[in-house]
Amino acid sequence: MQYRISWVVGLSAGLVLITAGYAAGVSSQNAPRASGTSPDIQQSKALRVEPATPFQFSVQSIRNVADDKEPTPEPTLLQESEPEPPSQPEVKRTLKPGQVARVGNNIITAEQLLERLHDLEQGLPHNQRILIPAWTYLMQVQLLELEADAINLKIPAEAEQAWTDDQLVQIKEQVKKNTGGALTWKQWLEQQGMTEEGFISYVKARARTVLLKRVLITHFEQTTDSLDAAHILVKKLSTAKDIHRRLAGGEDFGDLAATHSVDPGAAMTKGRLPRVYAGEGLFIKEVSDALWGLKDGEYSEPVKSEFGWHILKRNRTIPGAVVDFQEKVPEYLKAADPLEDNFKRWVRWVQNTKQHEVERRLPGLDVKADEDNSN
Repeated sequence: MQYRISWVVGLSAGLVLITAGYAAGVSSQNAPRASGTSPDIQQSKALRVEPATPFQFSVQSIRNVADDKEPTPEPTLLQESEPEPPSQPEVKRTLKPGQVARVGNNIITAEQLLERLHDLEQGLPHNQRILIPAWTYLMQVQLLELEADAINLKIPAEAEQAWTDDQLVQIKEQVKKNTGGALTWKQWLEQQGMTEEGFISYVKARARTVLLKRVLITHFEQTTDSLDAAHILVKKLSTAKDIHRRLAGGEDFGDLAATHSVDPGAAMTKGRLPRVYAGEGLFIKEVSDALWGLKDGEYSEPVKSEFGWHILKRNRTIPGAVVDFQEKVPEYLKAADPLEDNFKRWVRWVQNTKQHEVERRLPGLDVKADEDNSN
């Protein structure tokens, strides 16, 4: 019996998962945000770069593929063996970084390969493309490293080892569960074409990034001022003015939001927004200024966005804690891994407040392969 494995690598989770099937927040579809954004309030194109496409550090889809194999014919006296392939002369290694192949004297560059991958991906659904998610992953790792350097964050070697050990225990348990105990750990590794040393190195190489993410996002959420807020969205200014008049007359904000807001989630959430952090850049300036200009319990005049007219309410302010970062690191290392939406929010905040310049050059998308467009 054989088991096949597929790999998906990313920033979304600290846990390495092995599953036998498919990998299966408060979101306000039409909440006010930077212009040109998608309907999901958790994402914003106001960033200089796109938020991450969710993709997980996981090992997925172990499945029995015994039926995939062609039946092995019974040996006979007349059966001929496959001829040995002709031996190839040793090729002199002349390729330099940025070059992926040489055919005769012609060089294929890494940019040409990336451009070809981009062209091939155009026929795939967006959730099956990998070029932008791979670029986004690498960019986010660098943001984590820059922020760690800025606050002198050191991840102890013992913390990385503890995380690695924990992942390996869970992986082994899942292998046993999903293979029904038919394979030993060593047999499973051999079937994947891996050595135990190589697999451990693969897992351990991701420990630092996962722990950086855990510490930095936890620290951000605990120390950054934030708001509990709500909004009512309507299409016409006249409707917004009427609701504003009714609020002044004492009617309940949540009830009016549930009844009149065109935000699809308003009936259930009564207009409540995801937690809003200072400087995260989720909303367009006019909406952000109106919200942060309110006092707790106040609601705004109608504010225009691309979706219509919003009446905003600032329910309460949640002040960030003042802490000694270095003293809190051991506690942060034990925190739960952040949700993907929370990580995207941190990325927005870093981009909007730290001013790390991000430049992208993807052949086929931004430039032609090997084209010099620098200035």
